[in-house]
Amino acid sequence: MQEDLLGKCRVCDQQVSKQAWNCPHCGQPAPTEEVKAYLDFRRKRLPIYVIILIVFVVVTWTVLTHLFG
Repeated sequence: MQEDLLGKCRVCDQQVSKQAWNCPHCGQPAPTEEVKAYLDFRRKRLPIYVIILIVFVVVTWTVLTHLFG
């Protein structure tokens, strides 16, 4: 059971929680593959959210200027 919660740090090879943002031994950010994969996934999706927000603002601005302009 405990083995399911622990992984090895990619740098110092010590055991670390699979949910840890930093290795408590060496300080490596995203020490396990699970955390690294999660952060990579989030970084890839961020530009999509920014583009959607920009499109929403432009469409809203256009509609409001035509209605009230």
